[in-house]
Amino acid sequence: MNWYSYGHDFGNAEIGGVLSYKEQTLSRSIPTAFTKVDTAAMKSLGVQMDNSYVIRLYGEETAYAVGELALQQTTDSYNGRGDM
Repeated sequence: MNWYSYGHDFGNAEIGGVLSYKEQTLSRSIPTAFTKVDTAAMKSLGVQMDNSYVIRLYGEETAYAVGELALQQTTDSYNGRGDM
């Protein structure tokens, strides 16, 4: 088993992650936004979900789009602003 140092920030504008790997620092970020989505309907409408983040918890029917896909699918995505 390998162990890696990882930091995560659910920020107001972006969700950021930083990983320390083999003396390198790798970082990625996506817009802080998520919303419920119907993936079957999105696929039937031709929505491209390449490089998108969709989360579905084990045993649940509901899926959530995260980041840019969430912003594209609704004007009322949750972004955490003002939520202490």
